[in-house]
Amino acid sequence: LFSQQNIWITYVYVMVIWPWLGVASMIARIQIGGDREQNQFSPLWHLPLLGTVGAVSTVMQIVAIKTLTICDATVLVLLDAVWA
Repeated sequence: LFSQQNIWITYVYVMVIWPWLGVASMIARIQIGGDREQNQFSPLWHLPLLGTVGAVSTVMQIVAIKTLTICDATVLVLLDAVWA
């Protein structure tokens, strides 16, 4: 996964992993705030929606990375900290 030979693959994997932090946070809120009267998180509605969004974003990422040039990747790496 983390190899020195191809830093761009490592960057792509890191960018794929971070959305799961939001999913883990929502699932943790179910466990922590389960005693409330109304729970805003509905697993039957939100988990399939999050899965669909994740699948679409992964497909779009794979399609985009096929046309990515070194110049594009360099600009993305430099602007990633600015956009965050």
